[in-house]
Amino acid sequence: MKGVPKMLGKKSERNDDPSAETRTESSRQVGGRRPVATARGGISLGGILTGVVVTFGALLLLTALVGGIFTTSDFNPTELGSTQEVGVGIGVGLVAAWFLSSMWGGYTAGRMGRGAGIVNGILVPLVVLIIGAIVAAIVGALGSSANLNLPFTPAQLPTQDSALYDLSAGFGIAILAAMAVGGAVGGGLGSRWHTKLERRVIAEEEGRIAETSAGGDGRNETLEMRGREDTPRPA
Repeated sequence: MKGVPKMLGKKSERNDDPSAETRTESSRQVGGRRPVATARGGISLGGILTGVVVTFGALLLLTALVGGIFTTSDFNPTELGSTQEVGVGIGVGLVAAWFLSSMWGGYTAGRMGRGAGIVNGILVPLVVLIIGAIVAAIVGALGSSANLNLPFTPAQLPTQDSALYDLSAGFGIAILAAMAVGGAVGGGLGSRWHTKLERRVIAEEEGRIAETSAGGDGRNETLEMRGREDTPRPA
């Protein structure tokens, strides 16, 4: 029976300081903010696949714009046959369309991936080529054809009575380069969005901490001054 009071006494000593648990939780909260805010991810499969969808969607819109501009010219490609050599204007337009589309898709992957933005951005056009080849093979096996405007394949603008354009090898290489550069640039911009946001949040947190510290020091100085004034002086 003598051991019971000692055990109870130890338990009560543990619970005598209720602020201990609060301090622990508070330190986890304050110490956990910055590591969470600056956390980085790696390759994001979901971000890359979403970037692929964005790339194809943007390419459709941009090639339609290129086709609309091209149809306003005096040149009528339908009079030259279904397949023909594409002019310099169409080639440049398609290279620009692929660059902007890949940059848009790379930005999506870099922003969703939260880190490794350039890597995620470059992987977007690579997966675009893989998925495009798979889709074209499946459609071909079903007895039809699909034109996705991939490099080194005949291009077709999504406009009325649009013909097929045979891109030269030079334009095919240019499109590949535009896709890689656009994906890398977009991925870097998407990842940079997170770092800009984190810097602003960290700066706000540091400002709050500085204001709290300055306010606490000011209150302490005021209390000390009041204590000195209230202290009776010797006659």
